Amino acid sequence: MIHRVLSIGCLLLSLCVCNHFGLAAEMRRANSVLLNGHWKYAVGEGSESAFTEIGRKPLQWRPVTLPGHFTELNHKDATDIRFVWIQRTFDISAAQAHSLAVLRWNRIDYGATAYINGRQVGYNEPTGPYFVLLSPDVLRPGKNEIVLKIPGAAGVRRSKSGQFLFPAGLIWGPKRPRLPAVTDDIWIDFAQQAYMKWGLAIPDLAGSQVRLRVTLAGHERLDQLKLVADVRPWPQGDIVGSAATQARCRPVKDPLAGEHFFIDVPMPDFKPWTFEQCNLYTADVRLLHANKVLDRVAIRFGMREIRVVDGNYELNGRTLWLRGSNLVHEWTWGNVITGKEHAYLVD
Repeated sequence: MIHRVLSIGCLLLSLCVCNHFGLAAEMRRANSVLLNGHWKYAVGEGSESAFTEIGRKPLQWRPVTLPGHFTELNHKDATDIRFVWIQRTFDISAAQAHSLAVLRWNRIDYGATAYINGRQVGYNEPTGPYFVLLSPDVLRPGKNEIVLKIPGAAGVRRSKSGQFLFPAGLIWGPKRPRLPAVTDDIWIDFAQQAYMKWGLAIPDLAGSQVRLRVTLAGHERLDQLKLVADVRPWPQGDIVGSAATQARCRPVKDPLAGEHFFIDVPMPDFKPWTFEQCNLYTADVRLLHANKVLDRVAIRFGMREIRVVDGNYELNGRTLWLRGSNLVHEWTWGNVITGKEHAYLVD
């Protein structure tokens, strides 16, 4: 019996972020401002009002390039730092300032509290991706300022036993803390009235199609929306399939919630992804209301599927060997594998 384990599409890794579709990422947005690059940071206690000009003055600010760490790896900083404040400015157009705006980051160790132009706009503790819709009056045309307050291991919330009160990884914890860091992109996306916050490509090789799952977000209820998708070979080529579906936007407070909409795009004569030929495709997805484009993203994906057949993994019908070791904590077990390394790691 064949059990389908996973259809490998492209989880929404919205890495985009210039005002064009020029970056080779799994999902790119048509209208975003990337906030990577030059920032300033200062180590503090967390009680400072560093989101204001007056509150920043007592701190010692240094330049830093993000994504990245603020200090070199050392146990003292990893243990003692309570909070790191980071700050930078960015420019947006008048049209962007009057659009629906979304602050998003992909991964900040221990999470962060976000301030834009002196106002708190978001707060997230876990280390995973986060996004928040900004209030319409937060941004202004021209120069804007963003400040993030990022806890270190000494500043996170803990239980009475000393354990962190949110997931922070299996290995790293109170006894082996890691340095606070911004380890992936930060950006601000723009859309009109409704926003495609998630996109997922689910290849269906047997059906010669790809199913696109799109999740919408917005400040207000919006009906009679339409999702339209065109699929082309990546990085360039003619359209090989198109489809559309009706959609709607329903505001939800939970950033992890939302209604999903599916677009089944036929792909006759598609080329599968293999190790020898890494064929990829791009789905250009537009969100429309009365023929007006509200939002637009490009999702890159490969037509590939993993199954388990008779206890073996297969990728597109071919045996897939997953090589590696489950060696994790064994180095603390004394001589449990001494003299048996080859048998344990290879055989």
